[in-house]
Amino acid sequence: MENKEFSFWNLISEYTIEIPAMQRDYVQDRLYSDLQKEECDIVQARLYSDLQKEECDIVQDRLYSDLQKEECDIVQDRLYPDLQKEECDIVGDIHKTLTNQTKINLHFVYGKVDNQELVPLDGQQRLTTLFLLHWFLSLGKITDEEKKTLSRFTYETRPSSEDFCLKLVKESIEYQYDKKISQQILDSKWFFLSWKNDPTIKAMLKMLDIIQSKFKEPNKNLFNLLCSEDCPVTFHFLPLEQFKLDDEIYVKMNSRGKPLTDFENFKANFSVLFDRNSKSKLDNEWLDIFWKSEKNNLIINLKEVDRKYLKFIENISRCFWVEYKDINKKQKDRFSVFNQYKDIYSPDFDYLNHISKIFDALTTYQDTKKYFEDFLKPNPDYWEYLRFYAVAQFFVHCGNITNSNIETYHKWIRVCRNLINNSRIEDTELFYKAIRSIKELATHIQDIYEHLSLPVTKIVGFLQDQCEEEKHKAKLIIGDKSNRWRDAIEKIENHAYFDGQIGFILNFAKTDNGNDINMFSNYSEKLNKLFSSEFQDKHDCLFQKSSELGRVS
Repeated sequence: MENKEFSFWNLISEYTIEIPAMQRDYVQDRLYSDLQKEECDIVQARLYSDLQKEECDIVQDRLYSDLQKEECDIVQDRLYPDLQKEECDIVGDIHKTLTNQTKINLHFVYGKVDNQELVPLDGQQRLTTLFLLHWFLSLGKITDEEKKTLSRFTYETRPSSEDFCLKLVKESIEYQYDKKISQQILDSKWFFLSWKNDPTIKAMLKMLDIIQSKFKEPNKNLFNLLCSEDCPVTFHFLPLEQFKLDDEIYVKMNSRGKPLTDFENFKANFSVLFDRNSKSKLDNEWLDIFWKSEKNNLIINLKEVDRKYLKFIENISRCFWVEYKDINKKQKDRFSVFNQYKDIYSPDFDYLNHISKIFDALTTYQDTKKYFEDFLKPNPDYWEYLRFYAVAQFFVHCGNITNSNIETYHKWIRVCRNLINNSRIEDTELFYKAIRSIKELATHIQDIYEHLSLPVTKIVGFLQDQCEEEKHKAKLIIGDKSNRWRDAIEKIENHAYFDGQIGFILNFAKTDNGNDINMFSNYSEKLNKLFSSEFQDKHDCLFQKSSELGRVS
């Protein structure tokens, strides 16, 4: 095993550095705070705590086998001496080194190397701090070639951490001397709101503030010094490719590794199904959807953000499963997203593409009717499921809502709302039928009124009277170029009491020549006033009560 002395720039120029998923989050700025010496002693007290004795012997014997005795002493006796917190501050130590024109060795970094990719087994904290220091010092004056080199440092702990590192290097920031560097980054257009929940990113931002407090401003001369062959900041690098350590041993050796939540575990497995671009969105653009749903609260509940995210995946997958179950009738009746997501999102079906389209459309969706919000409830009812499922079908077939398709969206949602809200959907069988009916209707989203007006069109899964009413209204609307029927129908449908069910008014307006628009408008206007909240409050809801009695009888 070869032991070499490297600078950070030497290392990143030779290897792509990837902090692995099983590593703990970056916490360099608080690594030593409030800890006793024995807790800080990585090598002696924590590093091998969960390994079997023979595993410890292998690692320890091989780790230092090629080192001189005095180098071993550095590791054993001097790696984490009993220092005050400020003396442990790696940034402060480096600042003193550069200011006093001395040298500093940051001890050992070791990890697995495969095809010029380095996966650190220990030293990720120091490497991350050095990455941030190089970025800060080069700010505003970094060349494209230097950006290319610096972008070889990345995190696999979360896609958000990985994307943050890439964005940090790629995007430009006009440095402001009177403002915290963390706030400058938070205010950048490329910074996602959801990244505030990533512990690694939060720690990086805090470390950048510490770097700023020590170095005050970017300094390309110091950056060039750190990148030179005479770099005064170095460490010993030990490649451990000979060990061929698997993830289980890795976690044992890194006993400080972070535990993932159930949701993070699921999302990690779920993300494997996506391509690289969509996998990145899971922790960035798509996660931001659920952060925005919480932003109106005085305090953003991080657990609630995760709950909503998982609930959305679970609920929309359940809707897909009903479609899938219709195709594969051998499927069990009981649905669990944790057990069946691989079946639903298999290459045999197009549901992975569907959920990606839905996620993308939700990034710009204005939830004025609360369909999305209701869908994310802990226990939405069947009507709430179906209303958003109708919205989702539009996203699948038409993509994002835009100025060019918003009229098509309103037509589609109007028809689905009327069918859903005025049908009794009180058990699983009726719910399944409604899902399949909406799925079938969705193939005609672009010409829904024309489709409904055809005599051969059959709608199943909903109250048949309402189905016939929707067909009749569609025929009236497309047969009137003046749009009087459309405007009159939509106006009375949107009354809170009628909620899309106005067949009886159409019956009132019938003549020998069919429905009369003037009669319909007249009746609608009177009923609108009779069932207005002002009139009902004044007359103790008399007409509403009598109407409800008539419906019951």
